[in-house]
Amino acid sequence: EVDFARRNVPRRILRALASARRDAPGEAISRDALIAAGWPGERMSADAADKRLRTAIWALRKAGFDALLLTRDEGYLLDPFVPLRELEA
Repeated sequence: EVDFARRNVPRRILRALASARRDAPGEAISRDALIAAGWPGERMSADAADKRLRTAIWALRKAGFDALLLTRDEGYLLDPFVPLRELEA
């Protein structure tokens, strides 16, 4: 179990990835959608957004999601073959 209570951005990105995995298993969520989920309403340059997203993805991988988090040309997704457990917000 990983506690992201104080890490809002990785938590929001993981939540977006989990929702996408539940609603459309096997389909990647775009980088733009993950940036919008991680930093809602925040304006930043494309370069800054890309760097922030890479850092957040790195944090998720380091927290133990490396084997579960897949990278595709169109974005990121959680492995559709790994069972997920629903957790309360």
